[in-house]
Amino acid sequence: MIELLRRLILFVCIPAGLWLFYLADLSPQYALRVPWQKGPAGEYTTRSLAAESPGEKKQRRITVSGQAWKDFLAKAAAVSKGEDLDPGWIWRIEPFELHWERPREIFFRQSESPLNELAGLVPQDGWSLLSLSGQSGPVVEMEDRRIGDDSFSPGSGLSPSAPPARVIYAWRNFAFGVWAFGLCLYLATAFFAPAKGDAAYARWRLCIGDFGWIILTSVFFWMPLAIVGGSVQALTRFGVFPAVLWPLAGLGGLAMWFTAQNAAYRLRIGRDGLLIGGIGETLDIPFSHIKRAVPVNLKSPRWLTRLLWLAAASSKGAGRATGAGLAMMSSGAQTSGLALELRDGRTAYVWLADLLGSNSMSGAQAVETSLAQAKVPMDATGLEIIRLFPPRIERDGCAGRAWLAWLAGLAIFFGPALLAVVTAR
Repeated sequence: MIELLRRLILFVCIPAGLWLFYLADLSPQYALRVPWQKGPAGEYTTRSLAAESPGEKKQRRITVSGQAWKDFLAKAAAVSKGEDLDPGWIWRIEPFELHWERPREIFFRQSESPLNELAGLVPQDGWSLLSLSGQSGPVVEMEDRRIGDDSFSPGSGLSPSAPPARVIYAWRNFAFGVWAFGLCLYLATAFFAPAKGDAAYARWRLCIGDFGWIILTSVFFWMPLAIVGGSVQALTRFGVFPAVLWPLAGLGGLAMWFTAQNAAYRLRIGRDGLLIGGIGETLDIPFSHIKRAVPVNLKSPRWLTRLLWLAAASSKGAGRATGAGLAMMSSGAQTSGLALELRDGRTAYVWLADLLGSNSMSGAQAVETSLAQAKVPMDATGLEIIRLFPPRIERDGCAGRAWLAWLAGLAIFFGPALLAVVTAR
């Protein structure tokens, strides 16, 4: 069970971290800068506040008092002019503004101190002047800057006029913490080895399987968020992207489940039969209960390949390349093994070789040898089945607890679309 738990936690942490990474804080912001105007030669200079020019709209003045406000305004003016490069303030400025000559805009949430004292005093129709009451000192312009869901659009993401990404995406540091937690827990519990004499899948093959489902989950959950630029907005305003791409991320969850099954899988060859264990039911199969063994090849369904190609065509950049690679792998994927038909009507599958034809499990050759020594009939024709993932045990051609498989499939393929419809704005 530990093999499933460690992967399940990582599987939850990947989309949770991506959601936090693109989760936008749409709370009202103030933009602050020193007053400026464009000079006759095209240079940007500090604007005189002695008098507005004829026809110029008079700005509303807001006055404050106290040493805290005096220090704050002096700091804001110095940072806006480029005279102060305090890292604690620089992150509030758009990176490209750091290299131009005109005053830089500094962004604060309206709930931050001391600006929270101005609630209800700042108009939403342009720049206001903020200065000290009854004394000379630094003066800054400020504007009530609000963004909403309409600031996000497919392809371009967040509007360029929005506050800096570090201000809007306030939870990105938590996202890195979530990913680190999931990855560290996954690595810290990777020391369980099979008992001596048990056949098991090689550790390096399991790592490749983990890498596959991690890429599948990450890329296709990430795509809608990156295309739109906001987690909530991708789901509520452009739900078509999650509806199409998140089911593929859900397939990563199924791949995680079967990788965990492979990691926990143990095959013990005894004198009188086989003992197959792992996640769930442990099978004790005497050789006398095996009616016959049938070589079997497993291929991926064509709809999966088509869906992967469609996802690759609808994305761009690294996402397109990754989707195309997954589609090509799916089209050629083939796994081989043995189907053991039991006398009670069940069929137990033992998967021995990967899509390249090499042994994927230690002791694979011993299984066929033991069956031959026990004189278990071996079908010479073989069987080809088309499934999304390798089955473990079936009864009369149907996988055990088939209703769980159907429920999982419905949740994966229709869950994102239903969620998008319910949360649509």
